Amino acid sequence: MSIPKYYEFFSPVMECLNDGKQHTSKETLDYCADYYILTPDELNEKLQSGQTILSNRVGWVRTYLLSDHSELL
Repeated sequence: MSIPKYYEFFSPVMECLNDGKQHTSKETLDYCADYYILTPDELNEKLQSGQTILSNRVGWVRTYLLSDHSELL
């Protein structure tokens, strides 16, 4: 399996946040990694910037949810 596209992370991120508690970035990343059963190799895949692909994609979801576009969800 390859790492899902950023928009495919909306569901697990929303599930993670559904309990109404605050969650750290790491908790959200761990939840998403478990949700998609990502392998250690997938978890360590990096962009040219050095950021992991997982962190980048979940970060885009978090940014979107905090933006003015969140009413579209």
